[in-house]
Amino acid sequence: MHTPAQPYSDKKLFEMKGELAFWGGRYSSSNIGLTVIDVWVMQDYKVGIWGFQYRMDLSSLEASRQLYLSSYKKKKKTPLRQALQWFNDVVLLNERELLIRFNSEHVLRCDTDGKFLGMVNIGKSQYRMMLTQYYLSESIIPIPSNDMQEDDEVPPIIGHI
Repeated sequence: MHTPAQPYSDKKLFEMKGELAFWGGRYSSSNIGLTVIDVWVMQDYKVGIWGFQYRMDLSSLEASRQLYLSSYKKKKKTPLRQALQWFNDVVLLNERELLIRFNSEHVLRCDTDGKFLGMVNIGKSQYRMMLTQYYLSESIIPIPSNDMQEDDEVPPIIGHI
């Protein structure tokens, strides 16, 4: 299986609506970093045909919203383009929203049309957030705990401290 026939500096597979998807990051025309994301979805697994879904250009996103980040080191406001150097990860949050981690401190929330919906400041460098495509769901299988044991049963985990 081949990736879409486009030159991407950064690329990754993920799941989108139950289908195999691909995002590729490219340098924008202003060459400030990987600011353009193309999203593709596999249309035919046997032949290996990818269908283009949409393109997001975060350099235009910044211009439309005048986003600013607060730098804890310099204690001054810096424009997003200075902090936006590459895409670390892109995850589909739901059918219309993406989470984009673009540096060690910030995650953008955008819709699939490139509209800015919000930004999360992860915190200082001692914290690290990794985006994943996996969702937590309730388990239908009960997890054994001390509450479920009979009085004469041996605890499932016995350890020494």
